[in-house]
Amino acid sequence: NQKCIYDYQRFNPHAGGGRIIELENNKIGLSYGSFSFFENILEKNNYWGKNISIDKRNGEVKILSIGHRNVQGLFFDKKKNIIISTEHGPKGGDEINVVELNQSKIENFGWPKASYGEHYQEKTKKEYPLKKSHAKFGFKEPAHYFVPSVGISEVIDCKKTFSVDCENYEF
Repeated sequence: NQKCIYDYQRFNPHAGGGRIIELENNKIGLSYGSFSFFENILEKNNYWGKNISIDKRNGEVKILSIGHRNVQGLFFDKKKNIIISTEHGPKGGDEINVVELNQSKIENFGWPKASYGEHYQEKTKKEYPLKKSHAKFGFKEPAHYFVPSVGISEVIDCKKTFSVDCENYEF
């Protein structure tokens, strides 16, 4: 029941990040960008701004979390049964979010109502003012956020013994 892209003036492919990861039980995890369709992101009848799972056997889709702007990285931690999700915020406000898969409810990270960043356009700031607290307004706080933005990307698992020797590396 995915809504079509109908407002080409607001369509923003720069907020359309996505990532695919392998989950357990023959499922994949997929992040789906917001494309700046603010009114659709917090609805549960579409995939805009969501992290979802898809069963590869029967195609069943389950929404895991909502309220995301532009997810760039997903990492599944099998031991903790969580997904770590990284996303570009607006001007400032890049986030690291932890999606707990044992929850019976769909976790809501607040976009486009809450962010520690700011919209780029004055018109958007007026139409969709951003709350600076997630929890105070009923949303899940990011595990960490960056102001100013750092240009966040993929998440990987580094072993405790990981080290890098850049001294002999040619740039």
